[in-house]
Amino acid sequence: MAAAYLLFAIALGLFLIFSKTFKKGKKWWVGIVLATIIFSPVFINVVHGTLGSARGATLGLIVVVGVVVLGRLILSKNKILKILGIAGVLISIIAFSVGWSQLMKPGTYLHEKFTEVTQNGNRFVFWDVAQKGMDKHPYFGYGIENYNVVFQDYFNPKILDSKNEYEGYPDHSHNIYFDTGVAGGYPAIFLYGIFILSIFYGIYKGNKSGLISSVQASVLWGLLAGYIFQNLFVFDSMLSIMILFVFTGIVFALGENYIKEKNTKTFVSLPVKNTIGFLSFAICVPCLIFFVIMPISKSVKYGNLIGMTIDIRPGYYDKLLKGSSVGNPVDISSIADTIYKYYASNLMQIKNDKSLAPYVDGDIKALTAYLDKVIDKNKDKNDYRLYISDALLYNTEITLTDKPYDEVLANHLFSLLDSAYKLSPTNPETFWAKANIYAWQGDLKDAENAYMSAIEIDPSAPGSYRLLANFAKVTGNQKLYDETLAEAGKNISGFKL
Repeated sequence: MAAAYLLFAIALGLFLIFSKTFKKGKKWWVGIVLATIIFSPVFINVVHGTLGSARGATLGLIVVVGVVVLGRLILSKNKILKILGIAGVLISIIAFSVGWSQLMKPGTYLHEKFTEVTQNGNRFVFWDVAQKGMDKHPYFGYGIENYNVVFQDYFNPKILDSKNEYEGYPDHSHNIYFDTGVAGGYPAIFLYGIFILSIFYGIYKGNKSGLISSVQASVLWGLLAGYIFQNLFVFDSMLSIMILFVFTGIVFALGENYIKEKNTKTFVSLPVKNTIGFLSFAICVPCLIFFVIMPISKSVKYGNLIGMTIDIRPGYYDKLLKGSSVGNPVDISSIADTIYKYYASNLMQIKNDKSLAPYVDGDIKALTAYLDKVIDKNKDKNDYRLYISDALLYNTEITLTDKPYDEVLANHLFSLLDSAYKLSPTNPETFWAKANIYAWQGDLKDAENAYMSAIEIDPSAPGSYRLLANFAKVTGNQKLYDETLAEAGKNISGFKL
């Protein structure tokens, strides 16, 4: 997330170094600060000699250099060089268009190479989901920060495979343009494009007005092009948004020829001033309290929760219901999912630790009780992760304590999973959880059918086969085990348990 800031820091540093009006003594200081930023461990992975995992920013820097060269040619007074620069831009746009189409097409060299380098193919899943969402709501989108809703609607079971890092609940598509399209449809992408083009034009205007040199303009063009390229693989953070608008303000100011005007006094009566001041205060204070102070307080509570030991955490959950509603349900569902995965991955170790197991049991009971309350209060009821995490935590507690079958609890869990299914019918986790409940009941046939239903969602996704094979092995059903492996081998090349 800090990689975009690095691009802006480099470009603005070079902008000052190449300034004709900036004193040479200050340029040395700029160079030192710039070098400190560039070689900071925040950005540079010393072992690999790259920008850590920010491969988009690494490639973005290459784009920056290329565009700086082309920009310098375009702004040259030599007509031949200018034509070469324009031709270079056109060729670059064509090359990018072809390259992007090849990247997005499965089976091509670029597609497979990208998957190999990143060691997962989740980006393509995220982008495909975003495209489907944009096609469904092309004009107004889903609203800001609602990618998780789109992901639920078009859930791809392959994302649960290990090669895709099990990233089943993303809140961004890892592509600013897809994120923009999901939020506001194709018109939003068009308007965003106009905004970006206006910055390019502002840089050009600043050069023509004589306020910045051709080298400085080329550097700023390069920065913007690198930022645009990097945005194909990341999503904006508060840091990158802040620096983008600071940069935009600088560019637009450079494009203006300021004329000193005589100060003109405006006479506003004191009562009018006091009224305006009072109304402004009356409006701002409630907004400050409800949209800033209370959410910050809630965020602090979440931080305290994560840092607590499990012996005192159960008594803290209900405190999260007080104050701001921010964080209910999305933030707490994220925390619940994290807690569930930790307990589930260490379940047998915890179960065998007689001193630890009671504390974990108490924590899970308190957390599920809290999640039930959040679900009851949640008017939108559109967070799949909230329902599935609640059900999975209940299942974990059942296994941990060897709880005898409880029909009331089983019906509650089925209700949670039915709600989850309505939100994301293509997510097999719903059926995986149902299979556990059927097994708890002793209904092995319905448990088997639940796994079969999960497989039917996407026969090419390996996760459901593995769970069914394990279920068959545990229950001693050799025929089902063999049939599962045979079916998996037929539908998935190189399938392994």
